[in-house]
Amino acid sequence: MVSGGFGRNLDSNQVILYRNEWHARVSKRKEKADEIASIQTLTGSTETNIVTIEEIPTEFIVNDNPELLHKYLRKIVIVHNVQLAVAHTKWDTGITPKMNEGNSDMIDFYREILIELASFFPAGHFQKQSPEEYFSELIASKFTWYWTMNEPEGIDTGGTMASTISGGNVMMDLQKMIVEMVESLLQVYRLPESIDMVEWKKHWMN
Repeated sequence: MVSGGFGRNLDSNQVILYRNEWHARVSKRKEKADEIASIQTLTGSTETNIVTIEEIPTEFIVNDNPELLHKYLRKIVIVHNVQLAVAHTKWDTGITPKMNEGNSDMIDFYREILIELASFFPAGHFQKQSPEEYFSELIASKFTWYWTMNEPEGIDTGGTMASTISGGNVMMDLQKMIVEMVESLLQVYRLPESIDMVEWKKHWMN
């Protein structure tokens, strides 16, 4: 047993490493996720409302069309099933880099959906940050949390699966967050009658 309690201390360099890895990956892979999960791609809508808030140097895209939300929710669940099937081919290899790639694909996909759904909330709703900034920081925090939990004795002590397990945990968190956002939006846009949330969630969480 390492003296002094619970093993090596987690230092700031370790946290920075985990965060930097996440941000580097996001900037590299964002374009692909945009193409797959964007509202414009799935609905064909080019309707864009740009809103600014005084004293905040950020433009917010805001959607307030219930029919657009309805169409997006019906289509995204189908695309989700396809994305999961592709990811499973990578997870099933049992090869760590390929499994990590499957996790990364799904995390990027979920991040883009969160950003798209955020446009149906009021401008500045997410701590007055752009959805891109808000969710990138949130995911980076989750990524750091899970990876530090999977390497309790310090960096590079968790074995080759630490990154895979951590990415899987982040992925599942985001999958559930999307359900929470959809549940909230269905009430605001009065869509429970046209979207059966029980069925939608069942297909989403499969």
